[in-house]
Amino acid sequence: MKKAPLLALAFTLLLMGHALVSQAAISSVTLKQCHFPTGKGDSEQQIVCVKIAGTAGTYSLTELKMTMGGSTNINDVTSVKVRYNAKKYKFYATSPLFGAAPAPSAGTLTVSGNQSFTLSSTLDTVCFWIVYDVSASAT
Repeated sequence: MKKAPLLALAFTLLLMGHALVSQAAISSVTLKQCHFPTGKGDSEQQIVCVKIAGTAGTYSLTELKMTMGGSTNINDVTSVKVRYNAKKYKFYATSPLFGAAPAPSAGTLTVSGNQSFTLSSTLDTVCFWIVYDVSASAT
């Protein structure tokens, strides 16, 4: 099995907050890089979990920018997608698709979408998973 191409940990998050309660705020955005191996032709391979934590309120993520500067070979990646999951660290390939980058490339990739989520006392963290599809001819 080929080791997963790595995603550089450079990113920008555009988060539009629409608070239901006063003083609602995002308290942290952290990255959890996955270390699962991938193989040629594998799809929906977890690369990075973008964890968003905050106080109770309703928010909407509209844009995520990232680079692939840490990837082993950008040409081995056929697509970059972002999936949303309110179950903290769980990943499901069937989770809602937030958006996809136009094409893997050097430089900044922008993934646009519109995903609302509600944080509460019982759910204070959500995850947006950056996933790759790996080419069948990956080297």
